[in-house]
Amino acid sequence: MSIQKTSFDSQRLTIPIHLITVWVVGLMFLTLISLIFVSTAGKITQPQLHWVAAMLAVAGVSFVPLFLLAIFLMQTIVRPNLQEDKYFSQWLRDSQPRAQDTTANPLPPQSSATAEPLEGAMSKEAKRILRTLWRYQKQVCGEGYNKRWTFGVHPLSPDYATYLRGLSEVVQHGFVAVSPENYQCMLTNEGIQHLRNTPELHEGDEVYSF
Repeated sequence: MSIQKTSFDSQRLTIPIHLITVWVVGLMFLTLISLIFVSTAGKITQPQLHWVAAMLAVAGVSFVPLFLLAIFLMQTIVRPNLQEDKYFSQWLRDSQPRAQDTTANPLPPQSSATAEPLEGAMSKEAKRILRTLWRYQKQVCGEGYNKRWTFGVHPLSPDYATYLRGLSEVVQHGFVAVSPENYQCMLTNEGIQHLRNTPELHEGDEVYSF
């Protein structure tokens, strides 16, 4: 599933100051090696060693441009990877189309939750969320319900609009709560009880895959 490129705050790039020092030292070292190679190639006069002189000259001339090209690529294509660990892990998590986690603090339904809907009145988007939560709740957390499996869909994902439609419905009926910490959804006790009493909701393969 392809999504648009996730942006990041360039002010979080604090580690590169150390990398720049390494790059400058490395560039000076490679420049010295290049000069030695080119100088050595110019001193080779034996005809049978002309190929050695050519290789030394090519290597000496290529070292610095290749090193500068590598620096350019690191500052452009892989620039987000230069963030500190905590910021990079956050960027990596936010750049995924979907995210999952577990929590030992199940949440109750919102105070504005309404009565349970009739089974036929529940939308397919809402059923997809409940089916996903129930399936991975059992797979990840087992039969105990002290922990809850949580998941969310990234705003740049193509599934985000349908995810929001279904989420608003199941939250309204008190089956699902959204964590204020990571904004991922989880089953409430009422949601688990509803799924236990409604086995037909377990049927079907339309789930968010992880």
